[in-house]
Amino acid sequence: LGKAISLLESLEVSGAHTEQAQLQLALAYSYQGKVLDSGAPVAGLVPNLPAALAQHRKAGAIEEALARADPGNAALQRRVMGTLVQLGDTAVKLGDRRLAVEHYRRGLEAAEKLARADPANLQAQSDVASVSASLGSTLAQDGDTAEAFLLLDRAAKTLGPVAARDPAHTGTRSRVAECDIGLGYAHAARAANRAVPVEARLGHWREAKARFQSGRAFWAEMRDRGLTTGSEAAKPDEIDREIAKCDRALGLRNTPFSPAPAASAEVVQPRE
Repeated sequence: LGKAISLLESLEVSGAHTEQAQLQLALAYSYQGKVLDSGAPVAGLVPNLPAALAQHRKAGAIEEALARADPGNAALQRRVMGTLVQLGDTAVKLGDRRLAVEHYRRGLEAAEKLARADPANLQAQSDVASVSASLGSTLAQDGDTAEAFLLLDRAAKTLGPVAARDPAHTGTRSRVAECDIGLGYAHAARAANRAVPVEARLGHWREAKARFQSGRAFWAEMRDRGLTTGSEAAKPDEIDREIAKCDRALGLRNTPFSPAPAASAEVVQPRE
């Protein structure tokens, strides 16, 4: 991959770079970023999140320039959207939620534009839901529960029917799981607000735990099937820590994880 990038970069310097070669270079940057971000761990090499962020930025710069020159190219516009989301994901892993929110908002704007241009396109609608969930989850972790619930509610309402049509589709299931995890963070943040009545806070803690368990069930299954690496393989352990926080808030003992019922994308918010 490194050799391919060097060759494509040399074409760019020589002025012999066609649009197709530019797209290939952007794709190579993106692949390298994903390997550095979430590939199988290699001591001292992977993960390397700052380097991953830099590669995704290079890919995005090329794609955005090409997209500006060809605004009617939906496939290219979707690549721009995807790279913005990848930048947001990497920023989250770096602990920079402000930067993540910035990229997710731009990604959501791009996804919404594509969805408006083709309302019958289920993939476009699913993209809007997925980015909404990512943005909502990140906002929830920063305590902005009002906007987070709006975004996650929107995502859940879109993903529910999609998941019902094809319940075995791994991509859709992962989006539902991430939406549930986002709702877990949103309910936990609302529960931590001491201005909320005690009974309502307990209700939010219970709902947060249920959502975290539902999202964890999917990622644990993927890990057990050997389908995840890096940060994705670590998700069940990460979510276990959030479940433990819920248990402590509810006055429960930490008990071994037991799978929750099948995930539901319907949003149910305890009354305050």
